[in-house]
This record gives sequence, structure tokens and C-alpha cells, in this order.
Amino acid sequence: MTNPEIVPSYESTDDEFTDLEAFRQRISEIQQEEEEGKRGTVHLIKNGPFTGVDVKELTEEDMRAYNRFFYQYVDKQTINEFNKYRQSVEQTGNRSRKLFVQFLANSFHYPDGD
Repeated sequence: MTNPEIVPSYESTDDEFTDLEAFRQRISEIQQEEEEGKRGTVHLIKNGPFTGVDVKELTEEDMRAYNRFFYQYVDKQTINEFNKYRQSVEQTGNRSRKLFVQFLANSFHYPDGD
């Protein structure tokens, strides 16, 4: 069970997901792109560092987290919000969700000098 209070919904933009199946499809596409070497990362594929993400196990909370955190510049507020999500998943999530948290964390952009 997920808690919508951990990662609240944010104002939607055109590139954000509101449909869970579309979100899962996008994560599957990222996995495929990584397997084919079309991405500079190898997070979600079978031989990548986060092996074992089963997209069917990702939840609406994960979708909201993706919308909020994927490729974001980080600041103190972002880190605090992300840590609440991470802690929630660590306590209640399955292996796929825990690996997905790591994938999101690795997508952060840090300002120069931080």
C-alpha cells in the first residue's frame, strides 16, 4: 500500500505521467533503450546496477516520484522530499520499488560546486 501524502501530486505538465500504465510503459522503454545502448546509463537492465526492476510492481507513488524527481536539480527541499519517499519505500516497498528509488537518485543533477 502506498501513501499519497509521501509524494503529493504536483501541478501536471505535458511531460508528466498521470496514467500508471503509461508510466510503467515509459520505464520499460528506458530499460529497452539501456539494453540497446541508446542511453548513457545502465540502471534498469538485467546487467545494470539496479537489476531486477519489474515495472508491474511500480505504484502510483513511484509515478508521482518520477514526475517530481526525475532529472531534477537538487536543493535542500528536493533532498528532504526525496528522503521521505525513499524512507517510505524502504519500509513498505518490494525489491523493484527499492531499486527504482536508486534509479531516481542517480538521475539528480547537482549544481556546480555542490
